[in-house]
Amino acid sequence: MEVDHFDSRRKKDVVQNYENLFLATRHCNGAKGNRPTARERAVGLRFINPCKEWDYGKHLFEAPETHRLVGVTPEGIYHIRCCDLNADHLVDERRDRAEI
Repeated sequence: MEVDHFDSRRKKDVVQNYENLFLATRHCNGAKGNRPTARERAVGLRFINPCKEWDYGKHLFEAPETHRLVGVTPEGIYHIRCCDLNADHLVDERRDRAEI
């Protein structure tokens, strides 16, 4: 696990605001990169902030048969794609969790 900057534009701020810091796996943090880009932000693409809004049930859900995440809003689709949330190892973890 590592600390991820929700808004990557704020990485170089001298003082880091805790609201911009989230726990993330290396895989998800690496996949996210420095997104959203200015062009993506200009068309309204953004990540879901789990501290300020519901993600599951509003923006995305887990398909019970496959355990893959499905985006139902532009934000959910973007979040899943950019963070690679349907990587095989993450789907396997969700499947294992559901079996417990």
